[in-house]
Amino acid sequence: MNANMMMGSLSHGTLKTDDLLSTFADALADLDTDKRYSDLIAECRFYSEALAEDRLNDVGIEHADYLLNEDLFEALNDFAPPYFYFGAHPGDGADFGFWLSEDVQQDVKDSGGIVIADLADLPSDYTGEALLVNDHGNATLYTVECGRYSEVWAVV
Repeated sequence: MNANMMMGSLSHGTLKTDDLLSTFADALADLDTDKRYSDLIAECRFYSEALAEDRLNDVGIEHADYLLNEDLFEALNDFAPPYFYFGAHPGDGADFGFWLSEDVQQDVKDSGGIVIADLADLPSDYTGEALLVNDHGNATLYTVECGRYSEVWAVV
């Protein structure tokens, strides 16, 4: 599993743009090990501070909203684990994070992978992605090469 992979909530209970900019920029900084988003992170931190100190005019506030709702969401989605997305939780619009697609089983199949109920069901010559979903609904995604598998992520 990727050590920089994030799943679940990053921010809960606030819709304040300055708080979200700061929290999401920090998360992006943790994930962005090759620093390709360093300019965006710095800009988000600047606007977060300026908003908190009430130093922005209407144009600045609009730009901060754009940074949050477009640039940051897009950048964080680049780091979403396979079959996850970054956004609001489906049941709580004030809970932002990385969430598993509600159609993950179909998404895996549509991507050429297989869905199995037990690792014993894995064909010995199979190469690709395999989603194991047990009878309790727990899911584990594996990459498989000729029957040898490696865990990508697990959701219990």
